Amino acid sequence: MAVPKITSNNHRDQNQPIYNAIAYLKAIEPIPEGSEPDPTEVVIPDDQRPICRPFDENMAVFYVIDVGNAYRFVDRQDMTTAGIDGDRLHDIGMTNLADKVRPVIEVTDRGGVYTVTCGGDFEATLLLHMKFWNIGLADYVKDGMIAAIPARDILAFCPPSYPQGIASLETLVEHIFDGGDHLLTKALYEYTPDGWHVWRR
Repeated sequence: MAVPKITSNNHRDQNQPIYNAIAYLKAIEPIPEGSEPDPTEVVIPDDQRPICRPFDENMAVFYVIDVGNAYRFVDRQDMTTAGIDGDRLHDIGMTNLADKVRPVIEVTDRGGVYTVTCGGDFEATLLLHMKFWNIGLADYVKDGMIAAIPARDILAFCPPSYPQGIASLETLVEHIFDGGDHLLTKALYEYTPDGWHVWRR
């Protein structure tokens, strides 16, 4: 399958590391209602807490900077130093996501279930990039799409009219959660032109 083009407006500034931030979808652990703080837990100063915005009740969009052999999370101190707000950071993160995956992205048809690969770290995050779906894969999503993102390096999808494909996605999710790492969610997501939402039968 031809690789869809993802467009972006490159605005990186090497003098400010935050301008190299990449959007990154990550699972979050909800704090049980009424729970007390753990006295053994290390308290992170507010200006060093990673910046994120909710995606759904199980995941949030964080922002990471490549520091060579690892990624570090963008924190409030980074934003203060650069003088930008959360919306601007999100725009930067999404643009840099497109720049990051464009050279390596591949979409493979596996008998009606499609898989996306783009390097191993940002496959699931690509779910957020609506230009990829609305423009690059417009012919494939015009009748809708159901997607699975059980781990950060897994993105698979199929048409909602293909029950065997949906069953394959569910099987994939269970397989990945049985011993996988960098897990995200067991939920399947349904495509709409303005975003993805949890799919329910």
